Amino acid sequence: MARHNLRRASGREIAAVAAVIQVCDACGVHHERNPPQCYCGGMAFTRFDSKGEATRWAQLLLLEKAGEISELRRQVTYNLHAPGQYYDGAIRQELVGKFIPDFVYTEKGGEVVVEDYKGNTITELAEWKLRHFKAQYGFDVRIVTAKML
Repeated sequence: MARHNLRRASGREIAAVAAVIQVCDACGVHHERNPPQCYCGGMAFTRFDSKGEATRWAQLLLLEKAGEISELRRQVTYNLHAPGQYYDGAIRQELVGKFIPDFVYTEKGGEVVVEDYKGNTITELAEWKLRHFKAQYGFDVRIVTAKML
């Protein structure tokens, strides 16, 4: 993960500085707490694990409106399996985990992009999931960091 210049940190360290953000679906205002209602009167909110992730979502929404990307989705689940083993005449794969990237979208040329936002730190578990995802699905997850925004 050195290619991303991310510092390794424990989940506890990351949770200590993470700020859950609620974004109003009506006007896009960020709220650090879960308000019953936005200033604009909106009452529906989308939850993000950090300000950076919410900012990246807003950028991707603009790219989708401009026609640069399509099929933008959040929190898509990918199952991670152990390498297949042969049992009773069939190959069976054991589920070893799940990877839920922040965003999945299709670029103009038709390439599907799986993207994950990371502050400037990464856990060992996240590193393992990224390596396992590449081994199983055959392509890298695009990492976006706070420095890139």
